[in-house]
Amino acid sequence: MLIMADAYGRAGIQITPQSRVTYDPQTGAIRTWFDLSVRPATTGPFIPRDLARHILQESAKLFAWPTELPNLRDRTVETGEQAFSVRFTQDFKGLPTDSSDVIVNMYADSRVYSIYNNYHYDIPESLDPRGIHVDARRAAELIERLLTVYPTHEMSEPELIVYQYHRVENHPPHFPHAQLVDLKNSSQHGLSSASTCWGGS
Repeated sequence: MLIMADAYGRAGIQITPQSRVTYDPQTGAIRTWFDLSVRPATTGPFIPRDLARHILQESAKLFAWPTELPNLRDRTVETGEQAFSVRFTQDFKGLPTDSSDVIVNMYADSRVYSIYNNYHYDIPESLDPRGIHVDARRAAELIERLLTVYPTHEMSEPELIVYQYHRVENHPPHFPHAQLVDLKNSSQHGLSSASTCWGGS
């Protein structure tokens, strides 16, 4: 049996003396929230993904998001022993954003006890997916060349994503903030994506 969102009530997460909370220093948005003193959100049956989204909507101001959560797309629901972990990922102009999981953890009795927010607040609006320099076909060709050193390999279908560039040793020089670049995510097993990138350290 399904229940309507109204059955969850109108309260989002609460900040109590028992809560452990961290905040984003730039936006003031909650980054992590943990509280085992919470009560069940409902006394009836519930759908974990629906409850998680409802709690985020009711708490949207605390996370510096629009109430409708237009930039959060469903990802996965993991089921454990008497618990659920509901995961969303950030959407930017129709593209998934790398390392942007928003995770809502709850018990099977509907007590939502922790939220982890990896949303990227600093993606510049000027970043435009239409300005990519390398299309999927070209990206696949480049990665195929790199993989020829392995006796066996396979490539998945390339997907355009948004991710934040961080310079590390043996990587190309730092790119100007918000410049679109032709970086690829690759691994021994093949191409994972062609990427749209915004600047980072």
